[in-house]
Amino acid sequence: MSKFTIQFKQYWKNFGTYNQMRFVKSGIYFFVGALGLILLSAFSQKLSMLDIGLAKWAQANASNDHTSLFNTGAIQFVNEKQTPIFWMAFSFLVILFGFDLIVLRLKFKEHLMKYLYIICSALAFVAISTILVQAMKFSFHRPRPTHTVDYHSPLDTDLSCKLAFHIAFRVYKGPNPCDYSLQSCPSGHTQGTATSCFVMLWFALFNLKFTRKYTTKSVLNCCFNLCMIILASCLTIILVPSVMIARIAVFAHFFTDVFGGLCITILSAFVLPLFEPELILKVTDEISEVKTEGDKTEDTVQIAVINDLRKE
Repeated sequence: MSKFTIQFKQYWKNFGTYNQMRFVKSGIYFFVGALGLILLSAFSQKLSMLDIGLAKWAQANASNDHTSLFNTGAIQFVNEKQTPIFWMAFSFLVILFGFDLIVLRLKFKEHLMKYLYIICSALAFVAISTILVQAMKFSFHRPRPTHTVDYHSPLDTDLSCKLAFHIAFRVYKGPNPCDYSLQSCPSGHTQGTATSCFVMLWFALFNLKFTRKYTTKSVLNCCFNLCMIILASCLTIILVPSVMIARIAVFAHFFTDVFGGLCITILSAFVLPLFEPELILKVTDEISEVKTEGDKTEDTVQIAVINDLRKE
């Protein structure tokens, strides 16, 4: 049996034995997100009044096609170009792991499996939420506010191609004479921003628990990681609501769209508790122990064979 097979079996054997509460936490994330989506769908007709009210608010506050009172500076940058938010999350990861390797002098090779597990869990989270959002966008085909005849920007005077308002989480089957890209529901910018912020917070929490176990520089380590946790929390609290408001302010989405994007992010977060830091650290440590024991056994066999050859 190869070393890889032993490690793989050991991982999946231990995966279901540690900290059963992680399945409860995972279920809570899934339930809350799914419940939010169900309620949005069930009460979409009543919530359309809120959609219309906020769309009119956006019209009243519009100054031009790209800026408004709630869409300036960094929020406008994220609002118009979603890619930087993912690079911000990646940079956050580089800073954390760079601190581990350079300042705390942890050996990368010894802890490679831990880094890989936490990165894979984050990638699974991002992939699930992105796939769900895109699948819904191409299923519902909801017109954006800027495409509607009543709730577009007041500076948009061309009404020849405008469409009727359509409620959320219902498939739009009406005309689309100008072949608009009807992808209003749910909001991908909200999902992308919330997912990236959650990932940063996840990395910071993992790194604190990870480094406390393997470093002697406890004070420096705790101070740095707590600062990173606070930073990630502040970015989450500030960026997510700001982008949600900004997407409404620039006539890109209705309220139900941005709230739906947030619900999808919460639902997709069910994958994160399955890879809790304690589980990753304990399982990877035991895999290392199995690998070490396997190496010792192999060495013992080799020594016995050599001794037998010498006797002959």
